[in-house]
Amino acid sequence: MLRVLMVVTALAVPVTAGGAIAQAAPAPEPPSSCQSFLTKRAYVSGFRSGESLVQQAYNSVNDCSLIDEFLDIVLNDVDRLTLPTGASDYLVCRFGGIIDGVVEKAFELVGECENQCFMDGAVLGEISADAYCLLSIALDGLDTADEFIRGAVATCGFAFELGCDASFTSVTRSYVDDFGFSCVEYTEGEHAEVWTQWRINQCAFDPEEPEDPIAESQADEEGLDSPL
Repeated sequence: MLRVLMVVTALAVPVTAGGAIAQAAPAPEPPSSCQSFLTKRAYVSGFRSGESLVQQAYNSVNDCSLIDEFLDIVLNDVDRLTLPTGASDYLVCRFGGIIDGVVEKAFELVGECENQCFMDGAVLGEISADAYCLLSIALDGLDTADEFIRGAVATCGFAFELGCDASFTSVTRSYVDDFGFSCVEYTEGEHAEVWTQWRINQCAFDPEEPEDPIAESQADEEGLDSPL
């Protein structure tokens, strides 16, 4: 993702956000060096080719949770593009169009996927919040359990956890059941720890089980007893 941002900064490409994934955005105005009839056509043709290259890369994964793998494919494809020394204005404009099309389409798809991952997380956060509040009110509070460790996340995982955390926090603090009992008291004070733990566990995109110190100690002892 960082390398794509660097390309955008270097080329000063205007980015169009939103829109359906399958819908082609209008090609931007070619740069001043590509204003003749032929070089304009070359730039626009290259722009469409760049968009197509990115769309094919996305189709190969077709999964927003794999958006970082998709970006790796795009970057590998871009690395294979070459422009011969002393290339004609036509080839230079076509090459510039390809790069601009790649960047524009890549950012469009990343934006679509980030939104989708955020919304998926928000849905889970709302469901988890409802469950937390129902149980907390019914049992007058919950006990803490083992807290999962949130594994490293990338583009989709970060957006997912952000959406889930925001939704869980908002819903639990505003929840009132059919009998008028509020959940907000179970989000603070003596319940703050279990509330935080529930959010971390439920909203983890790639949770890792907490390490068991007893099992680790036993494993270390077995290792010491093992022959070399």
